[in-house]
Amino acid sequence: MLTSRMMDEHGIPRRELAHLVQDGILIKKDRGLYVVKGYTEDPFIYGAYHYSKGVYDLDAAMSIHGFTNVSLPLDMAFPQGTNTTQIHNPWIKPFTVNPLRYKNGVRKKRTPLKTYMCTYDLPTTLIHLIMRKNDIDPSKIKRWFNQYLSVYPSDELYRIGKLLRCESKLIHYLSQIQDHQ
Repeated sequence: MLTSRMMDEHGIPRRELAHLVQDGILIKKDRGLYVVKGYTEDPFIYGAYHYSKGVYDLDAAMSIHGFTNVSLPLDMAFPQGTNTTQIHNPWIKPFTVNPLRYKNGVRKKRTPLKTYMCTYDLPTTLIHLIMRKNDIDPSKIKRWFNQYLSVYPSDELYRIGKLLRCESKLIHYLSQIQDHQ
């Protein structure tokens, strides 16, 4: 993936970009966004390119972390006050969150197709899942928590739960999934 800004930064004139498109070497996907012929579509790329304030969360983040397959639309968090009604992209499911939740745990992560996107780290994503539990299949959440806890200790979950002011919800949720095992 190339952007016209990237080309400018490397001193490549815009007319050269036009020649590369005309010669079939590059394909123009959107305004200022180009891909090499034969590029495999990455559904994460358009959201990251068009919505710089967006952070992949919930199901989308879990697929970036390798816990599930990509399912569209991709959940994308925006800071409260962002006008998400202007987002008319069938690949993106926007929602707004409070500033505390929005800014904590954001990481650049490589997607399965090797592009970098902003997403939340894995423990933060798991906390967000129980905060918005009604939006996601509970059996998926339980499976993801069990996968996480089979590899990592729960300390980081408790730290983030406390930071995001949902520690009691986390304690309740973890006791529920442990009772059903």
